[in-house]
Amino acid sequence: MKMDYAPEAETITYETMTYEKSKKFRRLKLALAVLIPGAVLAALLTPAVVRAGEAANRSNCQNNLKQLGQALIHYANANHDVFPPFDLKTGTPLFPLDSLVPDYLSDASVFTCPSDEAAHNALKAIPKNSRDAAAYFNNDSYFYLGYAVTTEKQGLALIDELKRIVVAGTPPPDSFPVSPGFGTGESNVIRALKIGVERFLITDINCPAGSARAQSQVPMLIERTANHQPQGTNVLYMDGHVEFRKLSDNPGSFPATPKFLAALEELVKLHQSLAKQRPRPPATESVAAS
Repeated sequence: MKMDYAPEAETITYETMTYEKSKKFRRLKLALAVLIPGAVLAALLTPAVVRAGEAANRSNCQNNLKQLGQALIHYANANHDVFPPFDLKTGTPLFPLDSLVPDYLSDASVFTCPSDEAAHNALKAIPKNSRDAAAYFNNDSYFYLGYAVTTEKQGLALIDELKRIVVAGTPPPDSFPVSPGFGTGESNVIRALKIGVERFLITDINCPAGSARAQSQVPMLIERTANHQPQGTNVLYMDGHVEFRKLSDNPGSFPATPKFLAALEELVKLHQSLAKQRPRPPATESVAAS
């Protein structure tokens, strides 16, 4: 008589349990051996990657300012040595962008710092070489000083005068009378930027390099906010060179002083607040992108 037998159950011994635990432990050690060094390496490399990216953005920002400097000089050469005035119509604390775009600049993206996300988002809606877009573009990266000031006290005096004309809605004048020592070259007058204004800053008329040295001390465009780490701002000077200036309370660090930059931001808010209450200028015909 044939009988069916159930297969014999596998016997689990102490040795089998030990082997299975040992195998799982080896897998765990292998995973940890891979994951822990990877995590440590990532932690070490992340700051370096961030610093490298920021260094690239800072360099690109400086290149933008150099291009703007060249465009401003070309504009002045074609307009009786006078640089563009402030734009007091659209709320932009800069100058009329269509004074440079498209005649002297082919791409409006140079008006934005690569580290300034807000400005880049605003720029996405702007077609290249468009006068209409330039008329309404509210730039967020750079601030055009427009006048020859070289110290913090001169800069703060300039901001006070600009606030007055912003409220009045009047065109910016060629000069502002101020208290003695608060004007261009420590005088009693703040003068608008133009080729030749540096002569008011020359202290030694016998120095052949006096004019070039004076131009290298006059800031034209600065970043409105501290977009870069360590905190600081790129500055375009009248002679066309660009410097990265770290923020400092030392008045000698002008224009990269917190007090002056805060005054600029107050002017920006006042300017844009009043611009919302005033009618916008009529749009002009757009120029096709090249």
